[in-house]
Amino acid sequence: MTKNSFRGLSLGACLALLLSTPSAIAALYTPIEDAELLRRSETVVLARAGGSTVLAGPGSLPETRTAFDVIETLAGSGVPLVEVAVPGGELSGGPTLVLDGVPRFSPGALYVLALRIRGDGVMVPTELGLGVFDVVRDEAGRDYATRAMFRSERVATRVREADGSLVERPEPLRDLAGFTSWVRAGLFQE
Repeated sequence: MTKNSFRGLSLGACLALLLSTPSAIAALYTPIEDAELLRRSETVVLARAGGSTVLAGPGSLPETRTAFDVIETLAGSGVPLVEVAVPGGELSGGPTLVLDGVPRFSPGALYVLALRIRGDGVMVPTELGLGVFDVVRDEAGRDYATRAMFRSERVATRVREADGSLVERPEPLRDLAGFTSWVRAGLFQE
C-alpha cells in the first residue's frame, strides 16, 4: 500500500484538486475470495434495482442511493426492501462526483448484493464493487452471477499465487442457482 502526501495543502485544496480531476479518481480493488467477501457482509440478497436518487453523503459529497426489491435473502436478516448507497452522483445545484470503479445499477436489473451497514446506518456494498454481482443470462437462458465491471478489458484482476507471483485472472461467471444455493447454505462460513 502506498501513501500519498499532500503536506502543505489544506483539506479544501486537496478536495478541490481531487474533484477537478475525476479521471484520476478511481477505486482500487484487491481481489479476495467470494467466501471472505461474504464473511465480511451482514446481509446477502438477490434483488431487483428500482429508482435512484442522489443525496449529500458523508462530507457533503454526492452519493447515489438505489432502492431494491428483495427477491430472496440469502444470508443475514430478511427485509422486503433495501436502499443501497454508493459514492458519486450529481447533486442538484451542487457538486458532481464521478468515480471509476463504483458500481452503477440499472432499474429492473437483478443483482446479488453482499451488504454491510455503514456507521450512519446506511447499507453499502461490502468492499464496494466486489460486493455487487450482476445477474446475466446467456443465449441458452442460463443465469449467472458475475461482477460485470471486472469483466471489462480495461480492468485487470490480479491474484497472488502460492509462489508469490501475480497472475491475471478473469472475473468468473458463477452459475446463479449454484452460487445462491452455496450462499443460502452458509458454506462460505467454513
